[in-house]
Order: sequence, then C-alpha cells, then structure tokens
Amino acid sequence: FQLLQEVSHPNVIKLLGACIKTEPPLLIIEYCCFGSLRSYLRLSRKLEESGDLFIDGVEPVAAKDVLSFSWQICKGMAYLAEIKLVHRDLAARNVLLAEGRVCKISYFGLTRDVYEDDASLKKSKDRVPVKWMSPESLADHVYTTKTDVWSFGIVGWEIITLGATPYPGIPPQNLYHLLRTGY
Repeated sequence: FQLLQEVSHPNVIKLLGACIKTEPPLLIIEYCCFGSLRSYLRLSRKLEESGDLFIDGVEPVAAKDVLSFSWQICKGMAYLAEIKLVHRDLAARNVLLAEGRVCKISYFGLTRDVYEDDASLKKSKDRVPVKWMSPESLADHVYTTKTDVWSFGIVGWEIITLGATPYPGIPPQNLYHLLRTGY
C-alpha cells in the first residue's frame, strides 16, 4: 500500500484508495478492462486458431502489438528502477491491460525498496515464481533491478508466444540446473 502511494507512471497501476482496517487490506486500483496481459494474449491465440476477428473486445495480436506491449512494460519497469523499486514478480499475469491496450504493471506483493546497495535478499520460504526468476535469484535469493530485467526477458517470451508458459515441460525443480548448464 505504501509503495503504491508513491508510484505515478502511465504504465504502472494507479492506487485510487485503500481500506487498511481489514485483514488483508483492500486496495482500490484503476480499472483495466482487458484484465491480465496473459489472459488477453491467450484469448488472442484462440482468435488466430478459430479465424474470428474479435472475442470480448480482444483483437488479434500483430507484430506492432508485441513491440508496443514490450515497450510499455520497459517504460514502467525503467520507472520503477529509477525510483529504486525491485518488482521481483514481473510476469504477463501481473501486467494489466487498460483501455487502448495500455499495459499497467501491477501486483506489488513482492516489491521492495532498494536504497542501499540496489539488492534485496528474500528470507522467507514462500512460493516463488521460479520460471520467471534469474539464476542468481534462484541460487542466492538476491533480487535487483537486473534480476527484474531477466524477468522482463521471460515476459517478452510470453508475449511472443501469446501467453504460453515459459520452459514448457520442464519441472521447476530442474530449471536452475538446466540454466547453469547453458539451457
């Protein structure tokens, strides 16, 4: 809640209000009519397969859309890095799509301030988004703006594949070893 109060960028979700007297706290964010980017991409894939032109306002994704989505996410993530925030969970499921197909980076549950050495250490044993994490995050639980760049690369892959899950067929527990050996 406190992090979102300070954030102001067209490609980052805007906090409109909050109720902090409940557990968990309730947040009111701007409306994003198309939902998550991942859902939009997957619906677009169905359009391609069926030959339809539109489903629920979703249009087929063209090459210019791939570039636009990627550029918008880049701008939002550059802003977060500029204000010393590490997202730690960038994925197409955590990017919302608003009117005009404007990408809004959202879900800040894992985001942290990074003021001293531009790195944060995750100490809890919560579930983590392994297939979006950099090798150094997987090995040492270190998160920086550079590890967010790795996650952006995975998001780029999600966009190009119209919402496919990264590293298909690879169990999460095997991924780190494969990445270390050059996969």
